[in-house]
Amino acid sequence: MKKLTLLLLAIALAIGVPLICTAERPVKVYKVGPQGSLVLQGPQAKKVQSDTEFMIDDFEDEAPKNYLEGESGTWNLTPDNPGVSVANEIVESLGARGSKYALKISYDLEVSEIAKAGYWTKLRDFDATAYDHLAFEVRGDGKEGFTDVFLVELKKYKNEERIDKIKGTYIVRNVTDQWQTVQIPLNLFTGLFDQTNPKIWENPMLARKDLDELVINLESRRVSKKMGALYF
Repeated sequence: MKKLTLLLLAIALAIGVPLICTAERPVKVYKVGPQGSLVLQGPQAKKVQSDTEFMIDDFEDEAPKNYLEGESGTWNLTPDNPGVSVANEIVESLGARGSKYALKISYDLEVSEIAKAGYWTKLRDFDATAYDHLAFEVRGDGKEGFTDVFLVELKKYKNEERIDKIKGTYIVRNVTDQWQTVQIPLNLFTGLFDQTNPKIWENPMLARKDLDELVINLESRRVSKKMGALYF
């Protein structure tokens, strides 16, 4: 089986490998772009790791967009509480596969109410039917502290009207201050399976099409430490 890899290299909580999806069939490369970069038909990707992996982002170019030309940033659903904060930055960090940069996500959820915050990156209707895993490297910040558990979400629009969204979720556990690889089978994101859509019942792989967003969710009621940082 091949992997689809979504690459996020640095979050102040500690995720250290690029995000990758493993593929069930090779990714088709149609031409070689500028400076030897591989360009795919469909969403314009800047780089493909191999015919079995697709890299969403590795943060090595320090650019604000991922390799799908998708925007990225942080979110905070507790905006009226000044005690809640979340921020992201690309930092120098010796990581997996010889990488020099990582995505750092710093967060502070030290409030009495439930705080909801995290990081997002747009996937621009990415078709993941050729892949079977989401993979990334992660680690926590030993000095600033970090949660050893967080939630990963994949989101997509429920239908062509693009109003309501559905999401699949997976809880990552046992994060440490050392880089480790997390591999999540895409079939565990069961929330993407829209049971009201008869086409999904006929072909369950359609649940992996048109992915809109990848989210790191650091909700206060779930994290093991309410202040810290993770690296991806």
